[in-house]
Formats: sequence, C-alpha cells, structure tokens
Amino acid sequence: MCIEVPRFDRKTRLVCAAGNLCLFTGIALTQFGLGWGVHHQILFDGLRGFLVGFSITLMLWVVRRKRLHAPPRDGSA
Repeated sequence: MCIEVPRFDRKTRLVCAAGNLCLFTGIALTQFGLGWGVHHQILFDGLRGFLVGFSITLMLWVVRRKRLHAPPRDGSA
C-alpha cells in the first residue's frame, strides 16, 4: 500500500506541526497531569479544552488550505 506524502509549503507544515503538538499536549495532560488537575480542576479542564479545540482549529485550517491549493482534477471520476 502506497501512501502519498502531502507536499505543503512551509507555513502549512508549521501550522500542522503546531496542531499536532497541541493535540498531543491536551491528551498527555489527561494521562499525566493528575496531581495538578486535582488541585486546580477548573484551570486544568480549561487548558485541556483549549488545547484540543485549538488543535482542531489548526487542523481544519490545514485541510482548508490543502483544498484551496489542490491541483485541478481532470474531470474523469
């Protein structure tokens, strides 16, 4: 199975990396931030929600940018 590696410009790659980093951090806080999350539960939940939401926003931006800059199709589907 061959998977095509997307060829993005520098800005899109940086935004994609930032989105992945935010997603990883939000999920990692769920697993490893138990001590801090018990004492500051509202801030902990807010930070996790912000990171996951921001990652979704960045990933949607990458998808939109890829869609706008996609090569035109030849019409045969």
